[in-house]
Amino acid sequence: MKSIITIKLIVLLLTVSLSVSTQAAPKSNAKKAMAFCWKNTQGKWWCDGPKQILWSPEKSLKKAVATVGCKNFKRPVVWAGNNRVGHLFTCGTNMKSYDRDIRSKYGVRIN
Repeated sequence: MKSIITIKLIVLLLTVSLSVSTQAAPKSNAKKAMAFCWKNTQGKWWCDGPKQILWSPEKSLKKAVATVGCKNFKRPVVWAGNNRVGHLFTCGTNMKSYDRDIRSKYGVRIN
């Protein structure tokens, strides 16, 4: 009798722990929006960001990053992706469902 109660208690605990672990992850794990920028041979900047990719280069890196939808960017990290060497920025906002996925396009493996 005592072993049946113990088994029922173990099954109950496993059920509770499984239900807790399968709940939705908190929104804090959302991916941050990013931008990738590089300089061309004429010294002008191209950027690809969450809202768009530039169709013409900018003289200013700050303006290029803001134009692609990354106005609140953090300090960049040097990055090589898609046959380009440039700077990778986190934009300070979470990526929306309609944003361009810079991670996927340039092989970025950081969140």
